[in-house]
Amino acid sequence: MKILHVIPQFPLFGDNTVVGGHANALYVLAKTQAAAGHDVTILSHAPNHNGAFKIANQINVVSLDSRLTPGTYRHAVGFILMATVWLFRRASQYDLVHGHSGFIDYVLLTALVALLHRRPTVHSLYCPIEKRRGRLANPLYSALLRWCIARVGAMSSISANVHGSLCQFTHRSECGVVVRCPIDCVRFHPGDEREFRSALGIADDEIAILFVGNTTPQKNLKGTLDAFAHLAQSTCRSRLIVTTELRHSSPDEQKVQLMQQAEDLGIFADIIQLGIVHDMPVLMRACDILVAPFLDSLGPSDYFLAALEAMSSAKPVVVSAVGGMPEVVDSSVGRLIDPIDPDDFACALQQFVADEHLRRSLGDSGRRRIVQYFDPNLIVNQIDAVYRRIAS
Repeated sequence: MKILHVIPQFPLFGDNTVVGGHANALYVLAKTQAAAGHDVTILSHAPNHNGAFKIANQINVVSLDSRLTPGTYRHAVGFILMATVWLFRRASQYDLVHGHSGFIDYVLLTALVALLHRRPTVHSLYCPIEKRRGRLANPLYSALLRWCIARVGAMSSISANVHGSLCQFTHRSECGVVVRCPIDCVRFHPGDEREFRSALGIADDEIAILFVGNTTPQKNLKGTLDAFAHLAQSTCRSRLIVTTELRHSSPDEQKVQLMQQAEDLGIFADIIQLGIVHDMPVLMRACDILVAPFLDSLGPSDYFLAALEAMSSAKPVVVSAVGGMPEVVDSSVGRLIDPIDPDDFACALQQFVADEHLRRSLGDSGRRRIVQYFDPNLIVNQIDAVYRRIAS
């Protein structure tokens, strides 16, 4: 089958590094589909790329030229217009078009393909719909989106939480299916990375806590620093590894403010700052705990992909009880916390830092859960069933 995936942003750095939750999930899906024999193309805007090229020796990528800043309304409108023009000439070459987005607005593009080109279409939604805020509070615009959703061959939600918000938005008891995002359980596997820890300057008796995200308030790095400062007062030695991502989501002024906060808290020397990480699986294996105290799941993904990758690497996770995370994380694999309560956050960290046996036990349970429910081959089989239904 010739499959065209359409996603507004595909931040690709090298052949195996894709930044962002839903873009990363699509990359794993596309690799698994290509390995299963499908002809896969991704239409998107990939930074520092323009035109057609291949990745992983089997996936075609077409990067539309965009000089607009990602994450803005102008970029969204610009991408939809450019993709519409591209699809007008080429959509008929594909057996199926599969749209992906965090925000429901991009279903407009998928519906256009269904209406103008009579192609089977699927749209995967990665974030819950907040219809009471911003543009979705406009009844006419919301009605237009509901009309578009009804024109798409099938809607797919990555979590029960997203599916529930979609049903509520469309005023229907059921709206599509739930298909989880795939996690590359082969790349993200348990292991020992003592040499890499040493290269980062982490001593054998120190506990490495990993934060993967950007510096926007939503990701709550500020709360992470507060909780780590509480932890630093204990007798257990620990280090905080902070990775920040794209420049438009982690501008220099925000980094300066957060590092000044770390300086004021007296923890600056215990923080290891990294940028875009090109071998995230190694970093996951090198850490002891992953934290994701995000304030909501209205960004790239209702499931925090970094938390699921850490679980696949047999690491316990401390995550916010928001979005779809309570569907995946419980006390057998990690801790759910109140992201705005630094004491709750610090208490969960303290428990893991002080108990190596608990870290290993919960890490092993997390690995089993990811393999059972998020294995890429399982997810591809589920999405193939959706493809077959709408194609027939």
